[in-house]
Amino acid sequence: MGETVRTMEVDLARLAEGILLDYDPRDMPPGIELVERDDLVLWTRPSKIFWMSSVRLARWTAAEAEARIDEALAFFRERGRSFVWEVGPSSAPADLADRLRRRGLEVESDTRLLVARLPVAGLRQVADLRIVDARTVDDVTAYLRFARREWEDPEIGDADVAERMRSFTLYGERMGNVLGYLGAELVANAAWRDSTDGRAVYLSGAGTLPEHRGKGIYQTLVGYRLERAAERGCSYAVIQARADTSLPILLRRGFVEVAQVPVLMHLEGRPG
Repeated sequence: MGETVRTMEVDLARLAEGILLDYDPRDMPPGIELVERDDLVLWTRPSKIFWMSSVRLARWTAAEAEARIDEALAFFRERGRSFVWEVGPSSAPADLADRLRRRGLEVESDTRLLVARLPVAGLRQVADLRIVDARTVDDVTAYLRFARREWEDPEIGDADVAERMRSFTLYGERMGNVLGYLGAELVANAAWRDSTDGRAVYLSGAGTLPEHRGKGIYQTLVGYRLERAAERGCSYAVIQARADTSLPILLRRGFVEVAQVPVLMHLEGRPG
């Protein structure tokens, strides 16, 4: 019985880690550089948003870790890029996050991989929240502006919108962005993408204006995405939840934690 439980936990962790590692190779935006090896997956692209450059997998022995960390840091330094390093459940060695902190990377967030079997019951619903699927140029522009409102340079150009529209063409209904309105006010957004095998929906990109939090808007958008995922035949939902925001909400609504994912960052121009 114990071995069966451990096997299930490992399988769910691998399923959930797909939110970090599962991508369609046809969906590569202009200017991206991708390193994809058995021991390392990272990518970078020109952007002022540090989340656009990321290490998604690093799997090394303790003996080789320091030299391989040197290589990864040099990759971004040579390009003058800020980046995040997400230490997922397949990453190794076990003290990788501590090693990165000793190298000067800062903790950006404490996130956890959560999984739920569909359907999920008990999510709050805000009856007067108007949900719009953002698939027109105007709605996609509004979505991107809302999503990037807290960044230093939130300007949205034609290329940003065209890139998102191209992804919709590739994924069809397996990917989407939604906007949430109370009256005429845009108060929230959210996104999803299905796994390449169709087993899971990856929930991402959700945000609610601070003055409208705690009203059930986030849960309403979770429910909206999960209902449509079930209609498409998905069996699971996966989310990388922040410990200080969405984690406690989702744990009360049927999601289970399967792995911790420390997210560290290096901002170019700072020591480290």
